[in-house]
Amino acid sequence: PRANAECVLTALRLDNAFDCLVIGEECTESKPSPVPYLEGARRLGVNIDNCVVFEDSPAGLAAAVAAGPAGIVGITSTLEADRLRN
Repeated sequence: PRANAECVLTALRLDNAFDCLVIGEECTESKPSPVPYLEGARRLGVNIDNCVVFEDSPAGLAAAVAAGPAGIVGITSTLEADRLRN
């Protein structure tokens, strides 16, 4: 939920670091749909092919691939690299 995301960003002192915050459950579709990434690009006023996605989940990576950004970086925070590739 938005409140959780805002709480975490505030705790990390990053609450003013981003121009917009897209919450999947506030979109018409959530990951693995590309909608959250496309909505983020739209809110920023940029084309998705000028974006880079950082993602740590299989559903997020599927969403990123479907969105078509310039680059995708898989982050192994809770999953092994092999699990992210699949």
